[in-house]
Amino acid sequence: MDPSVLEQLVHLLETGRRNVADAVSSLSDDDAAKRPAQGRWSALECMEHIICVEDVYLGWLENAKTLDEQKRDEDREAWITAHVRNRERLAQTPPMAEPKGRFTTVAEALLEFHAIRDRALGSARERELQLVSLQAKHPALGPLNGVELVRLVEAHASRHATQIREAKASLGL
Repeated sequence: MDPSVLEQLVHLLETGRRNVADAVSSLSDDDAAKRPAQGRWSALECMEHIICVEDVYLGWLENAKTLDEQKRDEDREAWITAHVRNRERLAQTPPMAEPKGRFTTVAEALLEFHAIRDRALGSARERELQLVSLQAKHPALGPLNGVELVRLVEAHASRHATQIREAKASLGL
């Protein structure tokens, strides 16, 4: 794999990390726990969901099968990023990824988020040479290679960073 691809993925993950951290950094713990409306998630619930889903995606990446073929489709990568980040299309969260009130402070949610993002970076670096030949299956997106999975990790977190910003605006914060 071209070394610049890993550099791009690392940059994407680090930029996404800052995006999520910036979304919650100005919130008090009380404000982060407020739901903007009935049926909507608080910032802390969004953080819990991000972490839960990122853990699942990283499990897929870490346990992905290695195929003989190496296929990279930059158009598909861009589509995955744009599709997942798009908040105009609402997605139904699977029950296992529903927030359960795990976090009560912004600090503990950020600590856990940084730990899972460090794991994402470590996994991408560790499997760098195999990323394009890895394959995992997403229930809605179908087969994904490792590059697509890493992009999915970032796009999903960015989607919910936007949701946190929307919640803050709704709450007048």
